[in-house]
Amino acid sequence: MKLLLVGEWDRSVYEEALAAGFESQGIRVPGFHNGTVLGSGLRVQIQKHLLCGPDITRLNEALIARVNEVQPDTIFYRNPIWFTPETIQRIKAMSRAVQITYCNDNPFEDGRAWKLWRHYLRNIRLADINFFFRRRSADAAQRLGVPRPRILLPYYTEGLHKPTGPSAEYECDVLFAGHFEPDGRVNALTSLLRAGVKVRVHGPDWNLPRSHPLRAVCHRAIYGSEYCKAICSARIGLVFLSSLNKDTYTTRCFEIPACGTMMLAPRTGDLTSFYDEGTEAAFYADVEELVHQALYYIANDSARKSVAMAGHLRCLADAHSNIARARQICNELQELRLLAA
Repeated sequence: MKLLLVGEWDRSVYEEALAAGFESQGIRVPGFHNGTVLGSGLRVQIQKHLLCGPDITRLNEALIARVNEVQPDTIFYRNPIWFTPETIQRIKAMSRAVQITYCNDNPFEDGRAWKLWRHYLRNIRLADINFFFRRRSADAAQRLGVPRPRILLPYYTEGLHKPTGPSAEYECDVLFAGHFEPDGRVNALTSLLRAGVKVRVHGPDWNLPRSHPLRAVCHRAIYGSEYCKAICSARIGLVFLSSLNKDTYTTRCFEIPACGTMMLAPRTGDLTSFYDEGTEAAFYADVEELVHQALYYIANDSARKSVAMAGHLRCLADAHSNIARARQICNELQELRLLAA
């Protein structure tokens, strides 16, 4: 079986990780790299913002040509926002391939429906199976009559997110590796600092004033093996949940335990169903509890290491890897084909 995987291919934890998962199931995975076709520059950025223009048209034509060349059995699109519904319809007319979409953003609620998601919201009605990162997105798609909406939870990448030796470069009490968002995380991290916790932050958009106490511990964004090394060098891996996306879990909730580091995360129904509180992960409801939990586990090595190990084993036992997610997609694909037979 051949599966054409269409996406940005700009981060190893997305298309590359899913491709590895599909290949583990014996599937050949040729790729289509949006960025390679589109390129960069101001002209392209303007067209990407408008979702139209000569380069966007060229991207759509290149996808059609790639489908003709590969003749795939399945086409898997991650966030197909640059492709017009007319392109998807042309592909459906010329190919018998099953069409699958996956969106790891929040297309129904982030306020950019017309600006960013207008093609996508029509494309998912043309697809055969549609996967969503969040339960609320799958529920919204179900209400709209979108074909076969399914939840595809985030995952850790097998072979990448794993326990390694600590690095002195990243050693700290509490690490947060992620983007800035105006949802109280600055206050939470500042409170940890003022409590004497050695905090380290890595991620984009942390443009704090020079006088802000958190500025000194904010560093560049890190990815891949460097990101894993940083997690493994921290006593506690901290999780914040995006209020803009209305998240109840995030990818870090699997990456941190997979790396063998203790996770400290907001207390949500989803997260407490993934991990037993106090034995496999630690949770908090507000800044006061966050600081209390951090100080307790920093001071109690044996308790922290016990939680870290139990969380690691639970994450692996419950199959939250990219391999398991690819297997889930393949199972849905098989079910669809059985129904069509």
